[in-house]
Amino acid sequence: MGGRGDRERRSGRDDQVLPTRGAATERGGDLLGSAQHAFFADAKEAEVNDPCEQEAEERTGALLAELGWSVTPHSPARDQLARAIATMDRLGRPVGDEMLRVYADAARMVAEEDLRCLDPAAPREEMVEYAVAVSAVMERALMALRLLAQEDASAQRFEWGRPPEGRSHCSED
Repeated sequence: MGGRGDRERRSGRDDQVLPTRGAATERGGDLLGSAQHAFFADAKEAEVNDPCEQEAEERTGALLAELGWSVTPHSPARDQLARAIATMDRLGRPVGDEMLRVYADAARMVAEEDLRCLDPAAPREEMVEYAVAVSAVMERALMALRLLAQEDASAQRFEWGRPPEGRSHCSED
């Protein structure tokens, strides 16, 4: 049914098509980014003139620059991070830079493990399928593990009914 069916696979949205063949020079990172972008393309919903969103976008950009991460300016995940930062600020629970760095370090370890399991010599179709599967399924596993770890850490931390002494690095002070 049309030439596109042989050369491209739909990403689940009628207006977006994810290439699976051709462009032999496309790097694996570009391919994985394309798959993630197609999968999470509806992430951008922020109001353009919202100062809270603008500040969160600036903080996101500064964090990514500090980390030295190579990501596109239009990455849906970048928008999701900025929205999460803005939402926490609106809730009166601003997220500190140190907490963001801790989250980024953990995310980097998970990302490296995801890619360790990917064969760079695999056909493009396999790479795309892997990227989508990891984004869709293992994201849930990661969140479940985080919640389980949080439950365990909470039980240990608040065992005596009071938090340990010392200042938290969770918010800007």
